[in-house]
Amino acid sequence: MRNGIGVTIHTLPNTGADENIFIDNDFSDKSHARLNVKIYKLSNEIPILGFDGRSAKLITQLIVANVDVDGYLQTRLPILMVDIGKHDLILGKRFFKDNDVLIDCRCRRLMWPQEPLYTAQKNLMIPQD
Repeated sequence: MRNGIGVTIHTLPNTGADENIFIDNDFSDKSHARLNVKIYKLSNEIPILGFDGRSAKLITQLIVANVDVDGYLQTRLPILMVDIGKHDLILGKRFFKDNDVLIDCRCRRLMWPQEPLYTAQKNLMIPQD
């Protein structure tokens, strides 16, 4: 959402996609025009493999956007632009790992952690004479 304006999109959760989030080039062009989202050119192209394991395309651009998935707002995410096809957005393996989200295939839903996991640690510094 930018200045109170957002778009609803068709998303595919895909743990076979190694990166964080991919957006379809056609959809990102429409979003760019409607929401005035800046498109960034990558300094190094990212090769991606197709579903058949062969090199398919090169990713050369990305956008940075806030993404609301199931009411969980992810801010300033880099989203790689690529020709996807049927879906507007793909949530990749890194997205699920970074957010500790599980895919419940039977119920067709995402399982979010109820509360963040924290590691408690206390360091005691004793000055030496």
